[in-house]
Amino acid sequence: MSLKKSIKYTAFLFTLMISIIYLGSCRNGSLTGWIIMTQVPASVPDPDYTLGYPWRYSPGSRLVAVKPGMSLNERLVLTEGFFSACSPSLSYDGSFLLFTGKKDKSDPWQVWIMDLNDMSIRQVTREEVNCLDPVYLPSGRIVFSRSASRNKPPPTFLLYSCNTDGSEMKQISFHPHRDMASNIMLDGRLLTVSRQLSPRVGEQIYLALRPDGTKAELFYKPVPGGNLWGKGIETRDNEIVFIESSTQDPMKGDLLAVDQNRPLNSRKNLATAVPGSFHSASEMPAGNFLVSYRDNPAETYALYEFDPQTGKLGELIVQRPDFHVFDPVMVAEYNRPRKLPSAVNESNPTGLLLCQDIHLSQIVDAIDNNSNLVQVWGREGLMGEIQAEEDGSFYLKIAADTPVQIRTVDLDGNTIRGPSAWIWLRPNERRGCVGCHADPELVPENRVPMAVNKPPVEIPANP
Repeated sequence: MSLKKSIKYTAFLFTLMISIIYLGSCRNGSLTGWIIMTQVPASVPDPDYTLGYPWRYSPGSRLVAVKPGMSLNERLVLTEGFFSACSPSLSYDGSFLLFTGKKDKSDPWQVWIMDLNDMSIRQVTREEVNCLDPVYLPSGRIVFSRSASRNKPPPTFLLYSCNTDGSEMKQISFHPHRDMASNIMLDGRLLTVSRQLSPRVGEQIYLALRPDGTKAELFYKPVPGGNLWGKGIETRDNEIVFIESSTQDPMKGDLLAVDQNRPLNSRKNLATAVPGSFHSASEMPAGNFLVSYRDNPAETYALYEFDPQTGKLGELIVQRPDFHVFDPVMVAEYNRPRKLPSAVNESNPTGLLLCQDIHLSQIVDAIDNNSNLVQVWGREGLMGEIQAEEDGSFYLKIAADTPVQIRTVDLDGNTIRGPSAWIWLRPNERRGCVGCHADPELVPENRVPMAVNKPPVEIPANP
């Protein structure tokens, strides 16, 4: 054998040996400490992040695992045989990986699960429409976003939950919104990027709700012109970390955080000294972050460590000129969030809504607010009009899982305040609000509203 052939053969054997070691170590459940990420081809053009949906699911994406400290070029492709795969999400014990993927270009996106002990993959959802952004619930079930239709624009995505084998699928959000990029906070609530699509397109917000779909409410709203780029991640310091587009440059992502207890009044930039753009982030067990970052648009997004205490980038972990690196997560055990009890009772077809005072509002205007008329609107039009009590309170019984908007009007039918955000009540749910467009962090006055001294006013589902 010639020297040249001998060198080639030796190199081949070395590569084969390394691959066997990689695969063998993975099958022995030793991916702990590895980092799983989405790699997106650099040939995919920079997207319009204001769209909120299409840019997150690029053709040719793949899930890759790398071990910190090894060569930057060494990696294990986890989704061989898939046309595209993205959105990795770990189980709390670090043993299973949920992701979004499609085998063929023409397939709808579906939810898949990988056993990190033996690297086996099985399909969870088998829908004719797109199913995206899966995440584990504390109960062991899965929450994901499911489109109302596959191709009809604009695509409405609502939240569903199911078992890990795809059984017992249940819808848990019911408004005309696009709910995407969900995650679980340690208090057990879901946090999802939500955008109203009807009757007009609204701004993106973080919406918080319980895993059974109850108690949905505004959690965080970006500054005017800002857009949320993905999941909010809760840290050990009870802060929610996320990426929001810069007000100066919509294609630049800022690394921000809010206090979980006061999200509307605690926004801060964690990386004011870092000039480039962030794309996604997650917390490592030791407390530092994994971040997708690039210095300028001419570069691909690379994977770095980030120190939230100093606000500076740390070690470069992965950088490739042919792929962006997004959605990093380290394989490890994580704290399991609280499992919230559910008051949903499917045998009760209605829910109850109590408002303490329609005149209490953050909105300052010159309109006479002495009128106590309240209108309830559905997607098809006016569902009912009631007279609030003298103290401004009202008490309604509304068909469950029916999205409604509330507005106050004067005697001529002119809108005083509203419409509210879309509200829905799950079967047997009881909800309350302080006022009309009142501060969501406002504690209600300690008094008994007059409306509760009477039976609730029933609002028919189909007027």
